[in-house]
Amino acid sequence: MIELIKTAADWHSDGHSPLYVFLSTGGKIHSEHHRKNLISEIVSCLEAADFDDLQTTQIEMKRLEDLLSFVEKYEFRAQAS
Repeated sequence: MIELIKTAADWHSDGHSPLYVFLSTGGKIHSEHHRKNLISEIVSCLEAADFDDLQTTQIEMKRLEDLLSFVEKYEFRAQAS
């Protein structure tokens, strides 16, 4: 989980972005709406990344893809009432 949070810290766009909310709450996905926004931001990062170095490209793309996979597969737990 720490690596996913580090990736979010490296790639978030600002203090109100879905990635920032994810990292600032310890890797929590708050709702389906938050998940959709996270996916959108991560995909935007993958599309917009301007990499100079092939090795850096592969490492960063893998980090973003791992984060995307986690977000897509995240299961919400039922909250006790």
